Amino acid sequence: MSLLRQALYGLGLLLTLGLFIRLNALERSASEARTQAAKMAQAHSETALRAIRDTLEAERRAQARLRREHHQLAALATERERLIEELKRENTELAQWAGQPLPELARGLHQRPALSGAAAYREWMSRRGALHAEREPAAQ
Repeated sequence: MSLLRQALYGLGLLLTLGLFIRLNALERSASEARTQAAKMAQAHSETALRAIRDTLEAERRAQARLRREHHQLAALATERERLIEELKRENTELAQWAGQPLPELARGLHQRPALSGAAAYREWMSRRGALHAEREPAAQ
C-alpha cells in the first residue's frame, strides 16, 4: 500500500505542479496584456494631450492676431476721428452738417432692443415696420 500511496502522492504532486505552472503562465499573459493595455492608454492620452496642446497654441496665436488687429483698428479709428475734427475746424459748413441731429428715419435704424439669439432677432425684425424707398430722390 505504501507504494500505491507514494504513486498517488507523486501523481497529485505532478498535477499540482502542472496546475501551478499553467496558472503562472496565465498570470504572466494577463500581466503582459495589462501592460500592453496601459501602454496603449498612455499612448492615447499622450495623443489627446498633444492635440489639446496644439489647439491651445492655435488659440493663443489667434488671440494674439486678434489683439494686433484690434490695436490697428483702434489706431485707425483714432486717426479718422482726428481727421474728422481737423476737417470740422477747416470747413465750417462740414462742422454745421456734422452737428445736426440724424433724421428720424436714420435714428430709427440705430434703435434696437438687446436681443439674445436668432429667434429673438427674427421676432424683432418681423414686428418692425418695413422701410420704404422715397418716391423722390433726396437732395444731395
